[in-house]
Amino acid sequence: MELGGRILQIVGYQNSGKTELVCSLLAAGSSQNVKMASIKHHGHGGEPDLHQMKDSERHLKSGAFLAAVEGEGLMQLAMKKHEIRLDEIVALYKSLGADVILIEGYKREKYPKLVLIRNEEDLVLLEELQNIAAIAAPFYSEDFTSLDCPYFHIKDHQKICSWFQQNWLFTC
Repeated sequence: MELGGRILQIVGYQNSGKTELVCSLLAAGSSQNVKMASIKHHGHGGEPDLHQMKDSERHLKSGAFLAAVEGEGLMQLAMKKHEIRLDEIVALYKSLGADVILIEGYKREKYPKLVLIRNEEDLVLLEELQNIAAIAAPFYSEDFTSLDCPYFHIKDHQKICSWFQQNWLFTC
């Protein structure tokens, strides 16, 4: 995989730890001088509050050189149109020189996904989502064995970051 457009989605239901994990991955990448960028989907309904950049600020402080949040056609890079598709944002990020793009949310998109599972009810995501690259959960389930991808404990950010560095960053 060459640099310039490597993309990984971090997906899961609300309060599954997506932002915390994205921040760890951003730090891991930026520590190796990789130009890291993040896109967060504001999945709570409505437009994101332009005066509150909580998660985007966390992404920037963690090592992203570019961070945005998008919801209902409003992107916090101050672009407004009827609909903003994820592929348009990805193309913009690539044009701005992003080596690796972490996407928080957008469950139904096509990119490789690290799926966060909080509890057994969340296992339905494994049936509904495509292109699962890895799973992180606080428990192991037999449901994971049918997928040809690694499993991590959801709190083991060090192992997840190591996997991320081996698969999405320069080979060490």
